[in-house]
Amino acid sequence: MRILIVCDSFKGSISAPQVCKALHAGILHIKGNYDFTLKPISDGGEGSLEIIKLHTSLKTQSVLCVDPLNRSLKAEYAISDDGSAYIESAATCGITLLKNEEKNPFVTSSRGLGMMINDAIRKGSKQIHLFLGGSGTSDGGAGMMSELGVKFYNEEGNLMSPCGGNLIKIKNVKIPEKPDFQNITFYTWSDVVNPLLGSTGATFIFASQKGAKEEDLPLMEEGMKNYSHRVKTVLHNKTSIQSKGSGAAGGLGFASLFFFNAKMEKGMHFFERLFQLKSEISKADWIITGEGCFDSQSFKGKVVGSILEYAKRGDKKVIVVCGENKITPHLHKKNGSPKIFSLVNKKISGEVAMKEAESLLYEVGKKIGIYIKEEK
Repeated sequence: MRILIVCDSFKGSISAPQVCKALHAGILHIKGNYDFTLKPISDGGEGSLEIIKLHTSLKTQSVLCVDPLNRSLKAEYAISDDGSAYIESAATCGITLLKNEEKNPFVTSSRGLGMMINDAIRKGSKQIHLFLGGSGTSDGGAGMMSELGVKFYNEEGNLMSPCGGNLIKIKNVKIPEKPDFQNITFYTWSDVVNPLLGSTGATFIFASQKGAKEEDLPLMEEGMKNYSHRVKTVLHNKTSIQSKGSGAAGGLGFASLFFFNAKMEKGMHFFERLFQLKSEISKADWIITGEGCFDSQSFKGKVVGSILEYAKRGDKKVIVVCGENKITPHLHKKNGSPKIFSLVNKKISGEVAMKEAESLLYEVGKKIGIYIKEEK
């Protein structure tokens, strides 16, 4: 019996490889004639680089850069044999780099990401893959671009510090005549399809998670609107500010599209190709997939929703493992009514599930082993 285990990380708790290994160990506890394939996966956000390195021969590069609050930070990206660079925004802009009391999108900046890109360009990379997600910034990529030679000025002609709170003050944008990033091919990968502005944009959907207060959101939105229109005017770019994914990672998606002319795709598409995922699914008798929270967002480019879609086409049996199950009965039925195992239940709180995820997943694995035997 072929069992494919293809799980994302449970964010803030346990990595994708650890999730897959714990479930695998639990199922093995229930004796059976199984042929396992483990594919830890990501949707293009944080954790992507770890997954890619598991399946490719990339060389790790260390860079001295800065975190979202401009503190010195040593971060890593990777380069392949052909010189392509793979850079994760969360390595320098990640919300996990900030303590709760430090989260404030008015003052955080994506400068560190620009430093990493600079380093890759200096080392000869002509193709750069950016994986966007898990950011603690909402500066529209202004910080990133400031490290790549773009300058932002206020009405008095003074150079602006690139951070979320200063976007509303930007009057002029100056682009280098021959920027280093001009002849680089950029690919941007993310699970976010949100536009930059509006009720479903970067500010109103994500800024609160990054420390913004509810009463601050209208001002932040005005800042993002001012910044994006100044950039669009200077670049004479015909791309829509509201393009899908422009709101990813606090507007890093917007900067990628406008400054880099990046090719933007769903992160899952990258991993589909890397793993030949559809082929793996077609060979499996059972598919076990999972992520931290199983809810309506799971069907918007994230791992579990994508796996369920592929599995449904091939009429495959699927089991979903999650930290917490928030799926509606309607969506559950619409997506094939997979069997769901949740760590959080009447006896186990979310806090306990986060701390003891590995052991709980092992126990879930044993339950899955029993369930599969009974369903044979």
